[in-house]
Amino acid sequence: MRRTRMTGVDRCRGNGATAISDAETAFRRSGIRGIAKTIDACGADISDVLARAAAECDADLIVMGTHGRRGLRRALLGSVAESLVRIADRPVLVVREGPGAGAGVL
Repeated sequence: MRRTRMTGVDRCRGNGATAISDAETAFRRSGIRGIAKTIDACGADISDVLARAAAECDADLIVMGTHGRRGLRRALLGSVAESLVRIADRPVLVVREGPGAGAGVL
């Protein structure tokens, strides 16, 4: 039996497929009409790619997760969510993960 190794890209695609499936299930259960898809930024600025994708499908709302980093960690790592909120031409719902997580429309 031949074994194959999964690369980081393969794992990412697998996680993306699971996230898409989970989002579509949540849409159906909640009676929400929505589109869930994965997007490869191919080295481009992620927030620009997301804003363009939202415009292409004429999204009413962009929903995005965030780690909720603050202070030095955010300054060093940046925040795609913050950048998207600044450039998006439509509302962005930012959902923080983890204990005490919440959401806010920006």
